[in-house]
Amino acid sequence: MIFSFTRIPEGPVAEFVAFAREGYELGFQRLWIPDQTYYADPFVLLAQVAREVPGLELGLAVTNPYTRHPVQIARSAATVAEVAGRRLLLGLGAGNRKHVIERLGLDGRRAPERVREATLLIRRLLAGEAVRWEGSWTLQGVTLQTSGRPKVAIVIGTRNPKMLRVAGEVGDGVMLESLVSPEAQAYGLAEVRAGAQRAGRTLEAFEVIAWQSVRVTDDRAEGIEALRPWAAYLLGMTTPAVAARMGVDPEVTRRVHEAFAAARPEAAVRFVGAEIVDRFVLVGPPPDVAARCAALVRGGATDFAVQVATVGANAQLRRFAREVRPLVERMLAAANRENVGNA
Repeated sequence: MIFSFTRIPEGPVAEFVAFAREGYELGFQRLWIPDQTYYADPFVLLAQVAREVPGLELGLAVTNPYTRHPVQIARSAATVAEVAGRRLLLGLGAGNRKHVIERLGLDGRRAPERVREATLLIRRLLAGEAVRWEGSWTLQGVTLQTSGRPKVAIVIGTRNPKMLRVAGEVGDGVMLESLVSPEAQAYGLAEVRAGAQRAGRTLEAFEVIAWQSVRVTDDRAEGIEALRPWAAYLLGMTTPAVAARMGVDPEVTRRVHEAFAAARPEAAVRFVGAEIVDRFVLVGPPPDVAARCAALVRGGATDFAVQVATVGANAQLRRFAREVRPLVERMLAAANRENVGNA
């Protein structure tokens, strides 16, 4: 079981590196850096963190094959892996449709097919092949001119059922963002298994990253209020079908989507109460957060990724590491003992 951490790469590079260093010193094994809208370039940040915090495993979560050509993704990943001297986890996804894809005038359709194709292309390029390809992209004998054979695992980040099946079909792992209940996580993993079965694959050594926004607070009401805008945004980016699988009232989903369609995201927040916040994020005192985290691990997560807000990020990491993680470990140990006793 891995505990990883992340935040949006907002602010100076030096501050983000300090955030990465503190996370490592707190015992987190892996750092994820988002390719988030228009902040600092994640590949550059990954290389910088690799040089300054060499013991930390690194991942990118996630970039997309719309704003970046698969060849450019592959060469950037190979470079970071060489600098780090260890495996890099490369997250691929459909991109942020409303704030990136549409604003750049790109066609964001056919996302599952495009991500699947990009995964296959990137893997062949990283293997040193001279790649010829006709599809979403045309490659006429392209070979990466990088050193060695970089160790790069490709994980697919999504909540969408078609994309989840792509993860099972061609990915080395899946990143399940905001599927915070055991039932929602089970939905995601069932789709992954369906994709693997379709491809005749087993999921041995397959990574399951529970990517979760976390706010550890003794004042749950304050935490709920602080996260209502973020939960509204996440619901606004979630299809009605998937929101229903996450346990969200369809009427709430409809109203939130209408607000976003009218370019009034602030109006969506009034429809989001504590129950909806709890469908998308983990918020509350340490025992409550730990119990929900442990449930996701028991449900199949191999990596619990703690996403914290930029403001107060280091303090939140400290609280999770010192107050939540020990409780999770005790809960998991107790569950294992119970399972052994019942065997």
